[in-house]
Amino acid sequence: LNVFDERNVSINLWNYCLRSSTFSLKCFFIGIFTLVCQYLCAIALVYDVLDDYSMTKNFTIIMISILSSILASLYSYNTIGSYLYSRQLYKFIVRVYDDYPEMSLSKNQREMTFYRNRKITMKRWHIIYNWWADFFSNFILPLCIPIINFFIILGSESIIDAILNSVAVFFIVQIDEDLYSYSDFDKDKNTLNFSRWLVSVIYCN
Repeated sequence: LNVFDERNVSINLWNYCLRSSTFSLKCFFIGIFTLVCQYLCAIALVYDVLDDYSMTKNFTIIMISILSSILASLYSYNTIGSYLYSRQLYKFIVRVYDDYPEMSLSKNQREMTFYRNRKITMKRWHIIYNWWADFFSNFILPLCIPIINFFIILGSESIIDAILNSVAVFFIVQIDEDLYSYSDFDKDKNTLNFSRWLVSVIYCN
């Protein structure tokens, strides 16, 4: 659990499951919508570049393109690094669910007052789904965004378009972190409940 703080892992719509015993339907549906939007926007931008591309000769736009692409590369590097640290945790948590099936409650157990009040609903397939979604959003996409960013801005017609395009492209890869809107209190509470649940399952086993 300390990996999140020690290695500065950014919490997003998917990796929250690594420190929570509660599956969030909110994150599930927003996450699907976000992933579709991210790739739809990225594919649309690539198609636009391939279909009708003309490079600007404006020196200022060229400089904006280079500098914003460097910035996008640095952000992508941090995002990919954050995912790679999360990947180790995904593997660990999946192994925990394999070794201790009690981590996933049966339907009858979930109806019991004790478990229902603690909202223990996370299952192994939830972790697997979040892992794949996190992979596509925070590993594959950040590899492509700096390249897309460079050509999109380089094809801008004006300086204002170049600036707006750089912000828009940057937002595509950042949106999953911005939409994760839980307070620090909720994060700490989920982490504490998850820790207790994990330790109790292992101890009882």
